[in-house]
Amino acid sequence: MKFIIFLGLIIISQAFGFSNKTKESPVNEPEVKFYTLKSDYHKGEEVCFVFENRSSKQIYLPSAAPWAVFSKDKPEMAVYSPLSVQVITIVKPSEKKKWCWNQKDIEGKEVPSGEYYIRITFFDDKGNSFFKKAIFRINF
Repeated sequence: MKFIIFLGLIIISQAFGFSNKTKESPVNEPEVKFYTLKSDYHKGEEVCFVFENRSSKQIYLPSAAPWAVFSKDKPEMAVYSPLSVQVITIVKPSEKKKWCWNQKDIEGKEVPSGEYYIRITFFDDKGNSFFKKAIFRINF
């Protein structure tokens, strides 16, 4: 049964970076926190962000980098979605994961100033999917 859940998580994770459409989170959403280290970043500065599992249960990430960056002006397509190993990553209770983004799009070009958000995808132990956003700004 767990294999089927994990297989499903892998398949679902393939599409998480390509759409801004998110379903409503179930009532029993795990207690997690997702945030950028700052709300404003200078051009060229790494944008770092953290995922914290504040629940009493394990949280499952569908890959080593289950996040994507979107522009608030054009949220229909990810500005950047990292390529990563499609392996289920477990985040234990009280554990944190941190990533950084270099402000470059999928073509390797620097993104313009403006408002952006990073969206992370994660799953609970029943296979329910959830999304969290962290909003930030890039200034000249």
